[in-house]
Amino acid sequence: MDFSNIHWLAVAIAAVAAFLLGFVWYLPAVFGKAWMKANNLTEEQLKNGNMGKVFGWAFALTLVTAVFLCALMHSTTVGWVDGAKMGALIGFGFAATSVGVGQAFERKPMYLWLIDGGYFVVNFAIMGAVIGCFH
Repeated sequence: MDFSNIHWLAVAIAAVAAFLLGFVWYLPAVFGKAWMKANNLTEEQLKNGNMGKVFGWAFALTLVTAVFLCALMHSTTVGWVDGAKMGALIGFGFAATSVGVGQAFERKPMYLWLIDGGYFVVNFAIMGAVIGCFH
């Protein structure tokens, strides 16, 4: 992997776009209520957490993901369509399947994997599309 070819504007936009997707994806009206149920969490429990710390870590890790995705995609994608395809493949082949393995051992319901795994497939596709626009 060649990190000298990182397009930092693409990385920043991709990370923000992915972060916004997460905000919408996990809204109670979308998948949030089902996600909370599968994780045995209440709204009160979620409100009592340090949300600044949670969102700060989440954004930092999303930024790292975007950097690595950009480095992986540098020589293989041209345009947003190729980027979205590559991102979706990586999202499914690495992220969603890894989440599924962990959730299987945690004895989580299959629908949680569909929520979280699906999020990562769409997340990576969006980041890939953004990064692909800059290649």
